[in-house]
Amino acid sequence: MDKDFQPDLFPELELNIPAWLPNETLYSLVSRHHRLCGDPHPSSTSTRLFGGARRGTQHDFPSGLNYFVDVTKQSYGNCHSIIAKRTILPYFLPFKDKQNAEDAFAAMASPNIGSLKYRLGILTSRFGADHPLKACPKCVVRDRNTYSVAYWHRDHQIPGVWLCSKHNLPLLVSTLKSSGIARFSWLLPDQSKLSPINKPFPIEHLKSLSEISIGITNLPPGTYFNPLHVLQAYIHKLKSRDLLTPGGSLRLSKIASEYYQFSKRWEYQPISGALPTSEKNAAAQIGRLFRTPRTGTHPLRHTMVITWLFSSWQKFLQSYKAAEASTPNPPHKPESKQIIEERADVKKNHFINLIKQQGYSVTNAAVEVGIAPSTGMGWASEIGISVKRRSKILNTEICRQMTGMIEAGHDKKAIASHCGISIQTISRYMRSEVGLLQKWTEKRVEIRRDKERHNWQTLADHYSVNGIKVMRMLGSSTYAWLYKNDRSWLETFNQSIPKIKRGNSSCVNWDKRDELLCCQVRATALSIAESNISNPITLTCLLQSLPELRTKIQRIDRLPLTNKALGEILNKPKKNIYDQRFSSS
Repeated sequence: MDKDFQPDLFPELELNIPAWLPNETLYSLVSRHHRLCGDPHPSSTSTRLFGGARRGTQHDFPSGLNYFVDVTKQSYGNCHSIIAKRTILPYFLPFKDKQNAEDAFAAMASPNIGSLKYRLGILTSRFGADHPLKACPKCVVRDRNTYSVAYWHRDHQIPGVWLCSKHNLPLLVSTLKSSGIARFSWLLPDQSKLSPINKPFPIEHLKSLSEISIGITNLPPGTYFNPLHVLQAYIHKLKSRDLLTPGGSLRLSKIASEYYQFSKRWEYQPISGALPTSEKNAAAQIGRLFRTPRTGTHPLRHTMVITWLFSSWQKFLQSYKAAEASTPNPPHKPESKQIIEERADVKKNHFINLIKQQGYSVTNAAVEVGIAPSTGMGWASEIGISVKRRSKILNTEICRQMTGMIEAGHDKKAIASHCGISIQTISRYMRSEVGLLQKWTEKRVEIRRDKERHNWQTLADHYSVNGIKVMRMLGSSTYAWLYKNDRSWLETFNQSIPKIKRGNSSCVNWDKRDELLCCQVRATALSIAESNISNPITLTCLLQSLPELRTKIQRIDRLPLTNKALGEILNKPKKNIYDQRFSSS
């Protein structure tokens, strides 16, 4: 029994909120409170506990937790502990860094999570941003017998978990929230409103995936994987499976073939939308994940790769720790640049004080401070003190030629070659002559600016019809220098370049998408018919059981097989089903 559950301690607080149940989510706790209160309005509970009519009702990433902690007087833990133990956010953090994690905690503590799902890589992952509420049928019965109420288990809600680890049963899904029907309601598991996922599947396919997903979520707080060590663990496993060349490169075609065959097991599962649909697509996904450490990747992609390569969470952890241990300890950290500069400033101030206040010569002041005389001459010139030279190399004629070339902005190498002296001599001379270094620097910037402007104008003459993006690709260094050093001119000039209109060049395999969605629709309809023979199948039922259909049906004109399947299932004419969605129910 969970240590958080105390059977003889159901405190009746001022708000009548019951105690935590084992592995319960925050959303479930408040849903039980809502039911105990008998309030027909979900917004009342949200306002009372979270300070807003719709706050807290997000079962995956609830907002307003600071308000909840304050109003409950921390009876259920502080904000950090509730997020870490009672929400699914910890699943998304180990492959991020500390700053991303802190930002995510702060977002859930605030009144609005803002762009949290985007920053976690959920919206761009194609795995779907709606995390359906899930429950095990045996857990529902057991919970009612033990605690007199069925509730939502945190482990069941984790992305990638589709199997109850205690009963080895597929989880059932409540689509009332993800379909929008009860989006801002407080719900508890009800077997009459739970349905299986769209097609039966072998249990062994999901057992490892669920175990690994739970393992990621239950890592100690503050655990963040080093992307390089994760990559090393993957590479080591690929090597043991003969998927690397003798030189250590990926056998990408072989890897893609094996990963694609592995991914085909999940063809009818809720996560199938983001998995490779061909060996070519698998090669692209694996290439992105393996060749460059990425922190913006949805953790479900890592979960799938770990399931494919290791089949076990413990095996992956062992491989990761071995990679971590094999990395040599970082060398002693040198003094920071700031410390070095601060120490130099102390010496410089002491040097200037000796010259100005105590009448030291530059040479004597340099000896007193402990610096080279040439450095002292440079510092003296910075404060407007000119020092007479006694150089055996630099006669009057050489100094005159050198000064003229420096003021004209010539390159140091060219000056050294012309005058027959070293570059170091030129550098010392520039620093020791008052104002000479500044003149040379300003002239060099002016020369570089004219050159880069000319380069950008030349690119515009030849490639402006292709757009600024193409010009940037062809002249990336020119654009970068102008953007950093001459941005106002660059922006003004770019405004004169006519903008080109671009179409949507995204490459979507609509035929493959249509075939997959058609199969999903027919399988979902069969599942609904088997569970409820008497009632007709409506489009609303299909949308509840297959949430991804809601977005794709808007492009039904590109999905003829799916359109045909919907027409047959709903007994509608073979025209655009989406236009008749309101009459179908």
